[in-house]
Amino acid sequence: MGPLLAAARAGDLWIGDRNFCTRPILCGWHQQGSSFLVREHGANPNPRERDKPRMIGKIDTDTVFEQVVSIDDDSGSPVLLRRIELRLNKPTEDGETIIRLLTNLPASEFSSLALARLYRRRWRIEMMFQRLESVLQSEIPALGHPRAAAGTSTPNAFGGAAENQMIYLLDTNVCIQLLNEKHKVILQHFRRHVPADIALRSVVKAELLYGARRSQRVAANLQ
Repeated sequence: MGPLLAAARAGDLWIGDRNFCTRPILCGWHQQGSSFLVREHGANPNPRERDKPRMIGKIDTDTVFEQVVSIDDDSGSPVLLRRIELRLNKPTEDGETIIRLLTNLPASEFSSLALARLYRRRWRIEMMFQRLESVLQSEIPALGHPRAAAGTSTPNAFGGAAENQMIYLLDTNVCIQLLNEKHKVILQHFRRHVPADIALRSVVKAELLYGARRSQRVAANLQ
């Protein structure tokens, strides 16, 4: 968590899955002046509801609701957040029919519909990688949470700015496919970006080194 918060800067927008939905991380980003859009975990941080959900509209066939919630920071002061709830017309592969997101972006500048669309774009990329891992059975025994994924951008990245403003925080499975150069779709996608668009977590680097040192081609894989 320390390196993640140390990398946060005022004006960033962090987008992540539910593995990043903890009170210390959300409050840490908020205190750093960073914005976030994170899928809500089922048990943590368990925000308090401040009002009732209000229907905002639809994206494709899914209905979007909005609600004010809060979590407490280290001093016990409430941090007001917005919960964006997607009620899905078609269940996910895990059978889920509701996806909840938490954000500290102001509703006056960033609509819930725009944020829901942004998260769905990130979600489609993650699902593609998870299907790929499932087919190839390429996951390394975890030193952390290999399926956790987050990215950061400037908040206007979904308001018409260029796609290369998004920073892609890669997990171990994606790195392996890139290093092996076996999957043209993944290679084509990332070749459209400059090195500054790509980042790795320290745990991913550790997993790659662990795998390389246990491989049959140690010297070649460590190059």
